[in-house]
Amino acid sequence: MKANAHMLLGQVLFEYQKWDEAISSFRKCIDVAEKQYSDKKEAQKKKKKKIQDQARKWITYTEGEEERVQALILKKKALGLGS
Repeated sequence: MKANAHMLLGQVLFEYQKWDEAISSFRKCIDVAEKQYSDKKEAQKKKKKKIQDQARKWITYTEGEEERVQALILKKKALGLGS
């Protein structure tokens, strides 16, 4: 599977709030991009850097979103609004 496919899979998993699986997919994207764009040409280096940077941003965003959703769940429970 190519790096872009791992990125897309991570985004889909994010939408389904499967946080750990999404983060794993983004990390796999970073690893696959390292191998997929191993060419020394400048264009390949730029592609690799771009997709790896995007994956890292998605990891950070996913971690934050997971915390935000968990906090909302706790607040709802505290207010007696269920889960």
